[in-house]
Amino acid sequence: MRQTKLPKGLIKSHPQIKRPASSTYDPAIAEKILQQIAKGKTLNGICRQPGYPPPDTFVTWVRGDLDGLTKRYALARELQHDAMADDIQDIGDDQTLDPNSRRVMVDGRKWLLARISKRYRDNAALEVEQRTTTVQQVASVSDLRKLVRDHEAAMAAMDQDERDTGLVQ
Repeated sequence: MRQTKLPKGLIKSHPQIKRPASSTYDPAIAEKILQQIAKGKTLNGICRQPGYPPPDTFVTWVRGDLDGLTKRYALARELQHDAMADDIQDIGDDQTLDPNSRRVMVDGRKWLLARISKRYRDNAALEVEQRTTTVQQVASVSDLRKLVRDHEAAMAAMDQDERDTGLVQ
């Protein structure tokens, strides 16, 4: 992801954004951020609030695994994905929204959720990922030949099983 540098002093000059004086790790702030992430809020949205550090500061805390923050952050992200799934259901059931708006909102969230969470991926996406992994594991022509022979043997065994059960004449 390409990041754009902001002019110096932009954040300080913005009247609605108040940043803490330092980026020193604060366990209470970290816990508040984790709780909000678990409820479905985004890190950027949380860190826009007064008194919270910039997102990159929090990410630095996570990467440094301060107070076991890495595992706690991973759990908060999983809970965030569950909250997103709940939002999808709530939006789909909300009769106050017009059907097209609901569809667009649900589709956008489903698309994002399928890409950020393995638990919410489509089966087709998992199949493609598994096939890609198998192809990437083939290191040489001899590996490929062995893979083809194994596949052919498995198919022949399936054909024989079908003949034995009387499914194929």
